[in-house]
Amino acid sequence: MKKIIRNIVYRALVFLAKVRLRRLKHAKIIGVTGSAGKTTTKDALKKVLEAHFKVIANKKSYNTEFGLPLTILEADAGFSSPILWLINILKAKYNAYFSRKKVDFFILEMGVDKVGDMKDLTAIVQPDIAIFSNVKPVHLNPGQFKNLDEVYEEKSIIVKNLKKNGVAIINVDDDRVKKLYEIQGKLRDEKGTRFIGFGLNKEAKLRAEDVKTTLNGISFTAVYGNLRAKFEVPILGEQHVYCFLPVIACALECGLYMNEIAESLKYFCPPPGRMNLIEGINGSVIIDSSYNASPEATIAALNTMKDLAGAKRKIFVFGNMNELGEASPEYHKEVGAHAAKIADIMLCVGEFSKIAGEEAIKNGLDKSNVGFFSSALTAAEFAKDLIKKEDILLVKGSQNKVRLERFVKALMAHPEKADELLCRQEKTWQKIE
Repeated sequence: MKKIIRNIVYRALVFLAKVRLRRLKHAKIIGVTGSAGKTTTKDALKKVLEAHFKVIANKKSYNTEFGLPLTILEADAGFSSPILWLINILKAKYNAYFSRKKVDFFILEMGVDKVGDMKDLTAIVQPDIAIFSNVKPVHLNPGQFKNLDEVYEEKSIIVKNLKKNGVAIINVDDDRVKKLYEIQGKLRDEKGTRFIGFGLNKEAKLRAEDVKTTLNGISFTAVYGNLRAKFEVPILGEQHVYCFLPVIACALECGLYMNEIAESLKYFCPPPGRMNLIEGINGSVIIDSSYNASPEATIAALNTMKDLAGAKRKIFVFGNMNELGEASPEYHKEVGAHAAKIADIMLCVGEFSKIAGEEAIKNGLDKSNVGFFSSALTAAEFAKDLIKKEDILLVKGSQNKVRLERFVKALMAHPEKADELLCRQEKTWQKIE
């Protein structure tokens, strides 16, 4: 019965979303996909474009087959409440048929967990502009993707399903995403698709030079043909340059100037749980990256902590990295070996993070400086007596059965700001393990 009702609700939402898109036929659709950094890219692009246009973008993680039509219809999910679903569907129906709100751009984060997901999403919307940022080892559990090539094939559907004369903005530093250049000529002939490659290497049409990171954020120079501009963005980690380069490319395509884009990004606030600096207890500083974790992102975060902390004591709070499939132990060992080179203390939350902690010990981290915990809160109780003034804590882990935002909340100097600063603070999340 639940499946039948779910299917009816889904079909109704998709139908209403298409109705609204037909009424707003002049609105451009920007699709954003990739294994990591999608939300930061989407939010940064919204920040840039909404200074000049009327924009609708996904709220939080509304990037699935249900989240996409809900975003287009500016409606909320009803979760497990039939009454809420009824109210929200009525709101969606009103927005589909009667709303006179002007919309210039829909910025739609498009996430996929398994084969067929992107096909479903592009059946709802065909983007005018597609951003494809990277392929990373995520969603590799049974029932999801078999390997990274399968991840690439699914995500690349967003580019292959662009509207006529669309624009594909792709990361040429990613070996898999770069393969889209192989179909560039075919798509250009068939559909008039234009490709803009971004990255750090000279093949990129839009490239970043002189990338630096400080406690104030990252800075870099963007080069696009004869255009050059200095960018300063208040987010930690040089890896985030791959979130902002496609934003610049897309905004230029939308008619903005480099200096306008740079000015908007100067005031960009990253989403909660994505390398945010938070004041910790006892005069410590927390780098909160508790939203999610993958191997490459975790290693990049460790490198950022190293660059920022200098001689200060570095504490790595690490939770399981989920959905890595059969290779999960090896990925956790890789993180543990790297952590041993950087962290002074390592606190591990969950069974797989224990593998990383043991690997860190094998690679030289003193056994007495590695702790193992079953939950974020037990780790937090231990850490309260451990943390000293000027300690730098990096907190990174996946969400399911890890929830390291709970660790951050217990250790932040001003927990009353948790709703504002931390991820997953909604009431619906409080009921989930």
